[in-house]
Amino acid sequence: MNLLFGSSSEAHYHQLRDAVANRYSLDTRQTWEHPNSRGGYACADASPLIGHATDPSSKVSLCLIGILNESNKGLSGDATRDATTALNAYLDDPTDGLSKLDGQFLIALSDPLNNLLLILPDPNGLRSAYYTEHLDGTVSFSTNLSTLAEATPGQHPADDTYQNFFLSHGFFPFNHTAFKGIKQIPAGHILRVTPSTVALQTVTQTQRWSQQIDAIDFSLMSEEAVIDLLHEFLGNAVKEQLSPDPKVGVLLGGFDSALVAAYLCQAGKEVHTYSFYYEDERYNQAHTDTVAKHLGCTHHWIPINSKVIARGIEEFDLYFNSPTNWLNYVIQTEEVCRQIQRDGIRHVYSGDGCDATFLGYPRVHATSAFFKRMGKWPSTLTNGLIHLFDSAWLENLCGRPYTVAMHLLRTLAREMPERGFLTFRILDENSIRHMKAPHYVAAEQDDESLLKAISAPLKGKSADRIAYGGKGFLSPNRSKIIGSSDSVGITIQAPYLHPGLKALALKLPDELCRPTNQNESKETGKYILMRMALDKKLLPHDAIYQKKIAAVDAPIDDWLKEDLAKTGKHYLESLPFTINPQFRDSLFRKKAIEELHRKYVASDSLTTHGLSLLLTYSRLTRLTKDQSD
Repeated sequence: MNLLFGSSSEAHYHQLRDAVANRYSLDTRQTWEHPNSRGGYACADASPLIGHATDPSSKVSLCLIGILNESNKGLSGDATRDATTALNAYLDDPTDGLSKLDGQFLIALSDPLNNLLLILPDPNGLRSAYYTEHLDGTVSFSTNLSTLAEATPGQHPADDTYQNFFLSHGFFPFNHTAFKGIKQIPAGHILRVTPSTVALQTVTQTQRWSQQIDAIDFSLMSEEAVIDLLHEFLGNAVKEQLSPDPKVGVLLGGFDSALVAAYLCQAGKEVHTYSFYYEDERYNQAHTDTVAKHLGCTHHWIPINSKVIARGIEEFDLYFNSPTNWLNYVIQTEEVCRQIQRDGIRHVYSGDGCDATFLGYPRVHATSAFFKRMGKWPSTLTNGLIHLFDSAWLENLCGRPYTVAMHLLRTLAREMPERGFLTFRILDENSIRHMKAPHYVAAEQDDESLLKAISAPLKGKSADRIAYGGKGFLSPNRSKIIGSSDSVGITIQAPYLHPGLKALALKLPDELCRPTNQNESKETGKYILMRMALDKKLLPHDAIYQKKIAAVDAPIDDWLKEDLAKTGKHYLESLPFTINPQFRDSLFRKKAIEELHRKYVASDSLTTHGLSLLLTYSRLTRLTKDQSD
């Protein structure tokens, strides 16, 4: 395990250090010990993730977890060198030096002469930290959420402020977390701590490619010119993230990650691709052999079964910071990364971010188009229907289709952008009342007002861009990347999340991602990217235009409802509220109508979204349950 932690209090620092040692059986390493702050880290041997540097004259000390992208030089491959680069950036320009860094990192810096502690996530929000202000005015932080909660027993119960919203939509808004009094440092901000102040300050980063992108007018360009430009930007994104090692890994799913593998092969790397392997071959990724043959890379199948999932649920809070309704996806990725690390590979790449920026995710587009076509229904009608079907018995009978139906009714009564913002729902408001009955307490702020506030920045954008923007709040990709990376000590990068490429893709007209005319990518989206891959001969036709398989697809329903049912029910006892026994039992019961829903309606093969969210939530909040017992 790899994590940073620290405090502006000696006593609280020692609490954190003891919590780390207790949770991970790792020796912690102190990086600085100044009058007003202490910092430390824990990491696996030979991890490329954590580096530390100190300036002898000023005693400024900096610790970095993650990686820096040094423009077209790629990765240094040396965490200590990255930490030294960051330290020099601060010493050269204490005001703005750190904000000029690119990469995937979290920096903690102590400046004793100025009585200053700084915590800075990367500008793209790929990495972050969690912090809490103590009653004595001091601050503690950690890159692992549950470690911070465990270090201060009894002080951080489960936060119920947005709990009902979280159970519906799968995320805590406004940088809140599962624990009261612990918040996440948001992207684009730096936490500044002095003996008298604790402040989150906005960080403005000038992107070196912004002028080039601002000057682009896609309406004046042919598709061929757009393809050349896209090829240049994607190639540069890979180059800036390129490992210095001869051998690299790729988490291979479908087209998106296969295209990343193609660019890595062009860069001269020995590429090893890795995919989930299930005994039920219906869930196995197609065309892995096609990709391997075309690129000359080596493919590895990693067995996934209920035992892998069982271990992952049990250890969930050790590595991951966010509960998820796609628990199998993040757990399976961490399992694959264990094998990659055993294979001696330090740097790994994925296709994450492609669907969101190039309008993939077929069901998100289909749902967005549906809500755009449908007129706004009178709230009196939708509320009447919702009230009519407000039945715990009916929900326990129907399961997942009940939530989908209620979501449809609630959405039809909304205006844009909140109407198209979240095209997916995990549990309905009725479901939460049924689940918490007879002890349900309504939230101070209702779902509708929260959705309106969260979706407001997307007002005026196209229906698709609103829907894909909302999808980002639900996506487990960031949690998957950072949790798996921290667990085994490898770096995982996604070229599609490179800020330059992402900015270019988000400026593309929707018509270049999802043309209205008939084409081979009509269902999958990503039209111009797929055409680029074909025109540049980066991948064979069948690998480019393969049928989209949801990355989360797995026989998880059977595993949770059969193999892991007894253990799962036990875990739900650690939820921060008492779950209704009838509701709990229905979560583990197979239902004929859910099978029909999965076959003809669902965008993936899962009907256990609610159960997955509750199980992972229970593993984080078990700390509060254990401390109260």
